[in-house]
Amino acid sequence: MQKKSCFRHPEKITSRKCYECGKPICFQCTLKASHHFFCGRKCHLSYLLLKYPRKWQKKYGRKKKRQPVDPALLRWATGLLVVVLVCLVAVIMKRLYTIESAFDSLVVDLQDKPAQAPQQPSAPLPDSLKAVISTRFTVTSPINGTKIRRSSFSIVGEAPDNFVVILTRGERILKSAVPIRRSFRFRNVPAEIGRNEYVVRAISPDASMAIMEKLVIYMDNPALEHLTRDFTRGSAGEKIISLTFDGGSYDNAARPILEILDHYGITSTFFLTGQFMSRYPEMVKAILEREHEIGNHTWDHPHLTTFASNRRHNTLPEMTRESFQEQLRKTARTFTRLTGRKLAGYWRAPFGEHNRSIRTWAAELGYRHIGWTSGRTWEMSMDTMDWVADRESPAYHAPSEIMRKIIRQAEAGDGWGAAGGIILMHLGTRRHTDQMYEALPEMIEKLRELGYRFVPISEMIRLSEQRTSE
Repeated sequence: MQKKSCFRHPEKITSRKCYECGKPICFQCTLKASHHFFCGRKCHLSYLLLKYPRKWQKKYGRKKKRQPVDPALLRWATGLLVVVLVCLVAVIMKRLYTIESAFDSLVVDLQDKPAQAPQQPSAPLPDSLKAVISTRFTVTSPINGTKIRRSSFSIVGEAPDNFVVILTRGERILKSAVPIRRSFRFRNVPAEIGRNEYVVRAISPDASMAIMEKLVIYMDNPALEHLTRDFTRGSAGEKIISLTFDGGSYDNAARPILEILDHYGITSTFFLTGQFMSRYPEMVKAILEREHEIGNHTWDHPHLTTFASNRRHNTLPEMTRESFQEQLRKTARTFTRLTGRKLAGYWRAPFGEHNRSIRTWAAELGYRHIGWTSGRTWEMSMDTMDWVADRESPAYHAPSEIMRKIIRQAEAGDGWGAAGGIILMHLGTRRHTDQMYEALPEMIEKLRELGYRFVPISEMIRLSEQRTSE
């Protein structure tokens, strides 16, 4: 496939292009949506607007070739859709805010004020509000303050058949239901370890809203809690180090790395994406034949949080529990189909993007997150950054620099500075020279001279937990 320069970042060479406009785009510019790659929301929206007309034209039209879209028509249709959506959202939000504010003030007036002599109402109450106040809404199960051990549960209650019941946590609507024979049920309500607060609300036929009940549920699952913990360093009382390798897009360093590990008799842990497994099946088998551990690195290395845009690890809206777990499941199925074995119970987040919720979702499938030993600066981190190929980038470092910084860490603290450290390297990069594996033999020898021994992640966790329990 012919490679071109990204139209936004000319210094980056890419073979990927926008599915709609055809412009070359790099990884940073790529928006993955609707099973295709786009250069931005505009092209994605254009694709969605014209998807079915194009299908009908292809199926029933005389011309078989895809016809170009009139730019003026596209701009008009896009603008009209945006205006309609904005107006619709504004109307709904204003309506909900007005309804909830009015109803909350009404409930406060009716329930919280001390009893007074009856007064003549200035205006009769709407029938729907009378129904909300007079009808007994109940959540029959679970009771407030219940402790659970599973990561999902059901909420059962009673409400009139002509109402809509919604379940919220914070500002997010989780579930909605219409009662049948005065009974409703929310299935598979997600829960996280610790305190979970939910609000069950009822909406009347004329959109009046009331809070039925506020629920606090506590989740306590020792096994799940253990897997949810992020593991980035072993015990500082053991002179052990783990060499870990991520495999995503390339394998141009994989063969030399395996030969070096064979030469020094080192067993390591590899984190591979499902796409890497599909692209390089023989390499996966070669890693496994040497008895190295292979963990899950998701299917296609997606961004999981908003860190790239705001430096915060908030889960991306499109990254739901179901979509994330499918990333891990699909990779696990590919590995089993390829090797007949199961992946090790470890996973590593792409780009290091994760949070407690995401780690809990992985823990539900039996995976524990393995990071790498990091610090406040590059000098204090064991991330080699060997994937950076641009020599002009401040993040670019030659193999000799990377080796020296790790040795300096190991020499600190009377030779215990790197104890329990986890080093991150990659099986392939866009570098044509200055590959990190070129300095790997010297780094291994110097670390061994300092008394360090190399172990896979499973051994590091076992030794660390054993020392903790002593």
